[in-house]
Amino acid sequence: KLRTKSGDYIWVETEASIIYREGQPYAIQGIARDITESVRANTALKESQERYRTLAENATDGIYIIGADGFEYVNPAFEKIFGYNSKKVCHEEFNFLDLIHPDDRELVLKREKARRKGEELPPEYSFRILTKNKKTKHVEVSTVPLPGEKLRVLGILRDVTKRKLAEKALHESEERYKTLVQTSPDAVTVTDLEGNITYVSEQTLHIHGFKNTKELIGKNTLVLIAPDEHERAMKNLSKTLKVGYIKDVEYTLLKKDGTSFIGALNCAVIKDAEGQPKMFIATTRDITERERAKEKIKESEERYKDLVEKAGVAILIDDKEGNVQYCNRKYADMFGYSLEEIGSKPIFSIVHPDDVERVRKFHKGRIQGKKVPSEYECKGITKDGNIVYMEIHADALQDNGDIIGTRSYIWDITERKKVEEAVQASEEKFRTLFDSAADAIFIHDLDGNILEVNEVACERLGYKKEKILNMTLADIDRPKQAVGTPKRIEELYQRGHIFFETAHENKDGTVIPIELSSRIIDYEGKPVALSIARDITERKLAEEERKQSFERLRQSLEETINALATAVEMRDPYTAGHQHRVTSLATAIAEEMGLSKEKIEGIRMAGVIHDVGKIRVPAEILSWPGQLTEIDFNLIKTHPQVGYDILKRIELPHQVTKIMLQHHERMDGSGYPEGLKGK
Repeated sequence: KLRTKSGDYIWVETEASIIYREGQPYAIQGIARDITESVRANTALKESQERYRTLAENATDGIYIIGADGFEYVNPAFEKIFGYNSKKVCHEEFNFLDLIHPDDRELVLKREKARRKGEELPPEYSFRILTKNKKTKHVEVSTVPLPGEKLRVLGILRDVTKRKLAEKALHESEERYKTLVQTSPDAVTVTDLEGNITYVSEQTLHIHGFKNTKELIGKNTLVLIAPDEHERAMKNLSKTLKVGYIKDVEYTLLKKDGTSFIGALNCAVIKDAEGQPKMFIATTRDITERERAKEKIKESEERYKDLVEKAGVAILIDDKEGNVQYCNRKYADMFGYSLEEIGSKPIFSIVHPDDVERVRKFHKGRIQGKKVPSEYECKGITKDGNIVYMEIHADALQDNGDIIGTRSYIWDITERKKVEEAVQASEEKFRTLFDSAADAIFIHDLDGNILEVNEVACERLGYKKEKILNMTLADIDRPKQAVGTPKRIEELYQRGHIFFETAHENKDGTVIPIELSSRIIDYEGKPVALSIARDITERKLAEEERKQSFERLRQSLEETINALATAVEMRDPYTAGHQHRVTSLATAIAEEMGLSKEKIEGIRMAGVIHDVGKIRVPAEILSWPGQLTEIDFNLIKTHPQVGYDILKRIELPHQVTKIMLQHHERMDGSGYPEGLKGK
């Protein structure tokens, strides 16, 4: 019984349940409803039958009287809830169990039996009912026994279906968001308005190196941020409180062991029901690898800038999110942007809306190491809104075995696509483009018989058109490729379009590498293949030239390393041949251990030059035949660091400089120069 603001008293019925978070009691959820009308109805029944009937007839809750022989009375609200009229319900042949959901009938029957035995029962309980049209509803029932010799019960029934559905929706919503937070790849942290931590996700524990939530709950979030960032963090917290959110703010974050990493943070204010700020929620992502990738790519840009800028193909390097890390001028020109403009645009922003979803899928799969097409076609949008057709060759870009982005080579195939689309659109346009195209074009049936060719094909193969029309694909394919021709035709028939590299052989036996795009079209009422063959001889020659250039660079590096090793041995004849003996032993051990060829090559290179730092040691000390003084020996002990300092700015493969620096370290920590210990 509660007193209202106006001084009146009302009766309320309450229910309460505990809300758990991460298996621990977190809060109490309570539901109270006004049952004053029900209580007054019970009182009115005792005072006056007439007053009872008036109240019952106008009550919003269902009211009924039931005895041993069935229902004696039901009010209009009862009729509305169940869909039956009172005459039907109060008939002696009406079975009240028809109103109870089958799964809850046992509950109701047990209660009825207990009541008949005179057992004391709670006055309220809930169950599910079935309406006349078989719709399920949730009800709560309050019952009181009526005085008299016969067992008669007064019941007040309330439809709580909406409340039950709301409670279910609330629970499902909590579970959904809990699952979302726990499975998020980003760390999620909740704090109060002073920055004290009240919740952390599993990913928060993981990226900061903690084992359980107890280590962080109650602590200020500044413990996760480097000290020199604290002032900026507090300013950003105030800004978040004022603006409502901040995005993509980078901090130097700390792990439990004191090590640091770079993190990107988003933060927002959570408000209560009255719209007042209550707490902060932040998501954090470790972007250390992304930043390292940016630095690596930046270094690589300078090294290969001249090569890629002069290439006749658009070259693009992007990160895991599709942000441009490098592109050459050909890429910018293809879309009509300056290098500065195109560099700030995510790669998906220049893809035509028709193809964005497919390109995103390929990119995501490539980043995840899945098998996705490495060669495909799509449409792009230029700065002035025109459509450009592209052929893309893409592969994953790795750093120390980890995928950090993708590298793509892009060709503008708009002219070729125009040819293909024109063939389908208009016979007249087809013939014009067919004869004037810069690429060789073939029309052949699905058995490989050539039906039509353009002049470029005739000139390239060295045959007259009449001769070619009596040939098959196997006659113009290079013998090695001709074996696979039937399989290619079958693939074309199944997919409708294929794109691959192969080679033709002309009349005088010259092999012509080509890029072939084939598509099924309708030709004179029959399905045939339209194949466009582009001569890629110059591209292949360029690729071979680049390959030879890289090999020359590698050979030059090898000769430089050998020269350094020779210079060291000339200054230290006492240990002449030492570096080569160490190399032989180390590589033999590496091979026995089953290490990869790349690692063995790194070990070999490091072995050859591991003592290059002795160049700084005076020759008289190196060749001193007696015992060295402590000062002399300490001077010799500097040679690993000296060698590292000499070569650290040269990009040597396989951690060669690191091996040089550590080749005198010992498992027990007694080595030099850093006294490292093994595990």
